[in-house]
Amino acid sequence: MRKNLGRNHAERGCIALDEESVLRSCCRATILVFCSLAVAAALSGCGGSSSGEHVVNGFDDYRLSITGPETQSSADPDYQHWLSDEGWYLEGDGFLPPGTTCLRRTCLDSDGFIESAWIGEHELTWVNETTGASGIISQGSKFESSLWWACYCDTPPQWSAWVPIVPGLNRIVVTQRAGGLVQQDAVDVTWE
Repeated sequence: MRKNLGRNHAERGCIALDEESVLRSCCRATILVFCSLAVAAALSGCGGSSSGEHVVNGFDDYRLSITGPETQSSADPDYQHWLSDEGWYLEGDGFLPPGTTCLRRTCLDSDGFIESAWIGEHELTWVNETTGASGIISQGSKFESSLWWACYCDTPPQWSAWVPIVPGLNRIVVTQRAGGLVQQDAVDVTWE
């Protein structure tokens, strides 16, 4: 399942401020701020206890996907800032791991902050099939993970990663595993 690049970033409230700014920095910062605020609000509202948590069910339609077209290139103006010293920037959606919990059954808490989930046990990895390199995007549970979900906000869990690439064609495969479920998506990235 592919998404329109501009629509996906607009939904996340990210815009490039100038040519040196990159969408990925804004998106990652936005997610971290929301997570931090939601955790602080949740902990202060329940005295640091997780007794009000409930397991989230009924979101089986979320699927692992990489944002953008199946073929991406550093020569494409839409992606020219996605290559850095760290590699190629990827982001996308994941599925909701079993055991994911939320404190409330709403998108926003009583103070208007996004209610973020405690993510269930999972592993989200990447492999550059061209080079054989691999890495972990997200692993574990709760807030140890880099997979982030806003409870009941009608958006799937989000992730992002830097993947080292080499000049030429790079086939990158992202895999999510959780509770016996395995999903994959792939993208061909050309560094020109």
